[in-house]
Amino acid sequence: MLNVIDDICGAGKTTYIIKQMQEELQKDDDIRFIYVTPYLDEIKRVKREMNNFTLLPKSCKFVEPEFDIKSEFKKTQAFLDLIFENKNICTTHALFRLINENIITLLNQRNYILIIDEVLDVVKECPITKSDYEDILDKHATLDNDNKVIWTDKSYTGKFDEYKRCALNDNLYAYTEKDEPKAFFWNFPYQIFSLFNETYILTYMFDCQIMAYYLKYHNVPYQKYSLDSKTHTLTQYTPRKIDKNLFDIIGDKDNRKDNRTRNQERKYNNIGDGRTDLCKSWYKRKTGSIKNVKLLNNALRAVRKNYFKCDTDDLIWTTYKNKENTTHKNKENIIKFEGSKSTFLACNARATNRYQDRHFIMYGVNLFLNPILKKYFQQQGIETDEDKWALSVLIQFVFRSAIRNGEKVRMYLPSKRMRKLFLDYIS
Repeated sequence: MLNVIDDICGAGKTTYIIKQMQEELQKDDDIRFIYVTPYLDEIKRVKREMNNFTLLPKSCKFVEPEFDIKSEFKKTQAFLDLIFENKNICTTHALFRLINENIITLLNQRNYILIIDEVLDVVKECPITKSDYEDILDKHATLDNDNKVIWTDKSYTGKFDEYKRCALNDNLYAYTEKDEPKAFFWNFPYQIFSLFNETYILTYMFDCQIMAYYLKYHNVPYQKYSLDSKTHTLTQYTPRKIDKNLFDIIGDKDNRKDNRTRNQERKYNNIGDGRTDLCKSWYKRKTGSIKNVKLLNNALRAVRKNYFKCDTDDLIWTTYKNKENTTHKNKENIIKFEGSKSTFLACNARATNRYQDRHFIMYGVNLFLNPILKKYFQQQGIETDEDKWALSVLIQFVFRSAIRNGEKVRMYLPSKRMRKLFLDYIS
């Protein structure tokens, strides 16, 4: 059974699941767990809390595969060895996504429960040209009724070997709309979830995540739960929001009494008035991209120095990383300010608690789904909610800050669209 513990960040989902693992291993030391999380820091935390638990049998200690190995084959072999030894395992999303046929075969013979901390990246577009796409389907493969790529040319070797491998593993699907760009999509093998006694996914706003759309695509059912904050037990799913009084947002006119402050905030937010301003293509635009980046750079500097007046070690910020701009001769157009490197955090950051002492947030992006990915799901009759998805990513970022400790934070959301989504959410 696939269970989703869908509750607000900071509700104690990880603490709850660690306690459940401790109790289960005391009752039945034949049960084993695989705990999957995005970051090495969280692996260390889970290992520490599990292995320091005095009632845990020595045979049930948690271990991790070696992560400093460069070879993917050796990484998966290290993972396979631990499963063969029937160990409780902590690993990363990145390594778990490399799961192969040998691991699948062995898992089918074991007694594991799977814990996934935050959603996995389960769908990935595979870069390919139109001519190569057509060449594969003309000469080497066909599509079934679900647009899964069926590789028929078993003797083929050549530049399409990686596509062949994915197809033979039943992991390659096609987007085939007429007069549209053609694309292949790798899918994480959904059959894996049936190999575990139970699977738990710990997240927030699951229904608008790519993983939820992927499960619907493959007809994998799931049950959602909330966490009762008083009893620390699972209850019927009930959506919860963040306390709006914990936020001071530049551009929230309801919180501003004087015209001077409102005018200053309007000036800071002018850069993101258009619906698609600060989206990924805004950073990459051939005409005016350098100007755009410079304007944003100036805005971030001004907000930090003149409005927030905060030390850089009390701040987290993000933008899209534009490789074209970072190699441009005019280095003034790179987004950079005092202490910026140590305070930067990826816009889709999840699960880490490293920045929970930060009280100031600058979120300089405007999130949209990959348009081909949207159409890929639509082709299968699955509608995506782009606004809710963008909001959920933003909320995850916000919860990397001191908000998870119930402390008030100040925010700069220059994108009008992202700002409205967040203000509507907390209203």
